[in-house]
Amino acid sequence: MNQPLAYRNSRARTVTDLDRFASLLRRAIPVLDLINPAGGPSFRARQAQVQAGGLTVSTEVHTPLHGSFGEDPHRAAIFFPLLGEAVFRADGVSLRARQGESVLFMPGCAYSARTTLIGGVVFCIDPVRLATLAAELAGDPSSSERYLPAFSHPQQWLFTDDLLFRIVTLLVHPQLMREDRPLGPLQRGEGAGES
Repeated sequence: MNQPLAYRNSRARTVTDLDRFASLLRRAIPVLDLINPAGGPSFRARQAQVQAGGLTVSTEVHTPLHGSFGEDPHRAAIFFPLLGEAVFRADGVSLRARQGESVLFMPGCAYSARTTLIGGVVFCIDPVRLATLAAELAGDPSSSERYLPAFSHPQQWLFTDDLLFRIVTLLVHPQLMREDRPLGPLQRGEGAGES
């Protein structure tokens, strides 16, 4: 398996044992079980991870897997697939993460996943921190409980380079994030997915 990782490629661990890979993943997400659908010794993975404050960032590439993951109300995961695809199932809903097409937000609920050969980046963050930030952005830091339910449901987002450009632009120019600004076409739901 020679696919480069999104970052820390030179420090990546190559793993052929599913139990060892599950142990590495447990540092970021609550792995209950991993199964190699091909059986036998065909499993291979490369993985690297870094902790940055309250954020755990993991990058990995691995052969197809089926997995089940436990509940952790203090850990949400955002999956950015850069190779292959995965189907996640949580709360009776199926969501597909596909290279270059979609990003998944998985709250701290239990879920299962089935992947092809897949690689990408996973950001793990506390949903309470997200709700606190939402309350601060709304100008009422004491109302974070009001925003927490929105961070408790799995969500699938269309990934386009526009998303990344908007995030960077708002980081550089936070004054653009004002409630009194008129909505643009994407904020009104126009233009997404249209040709």
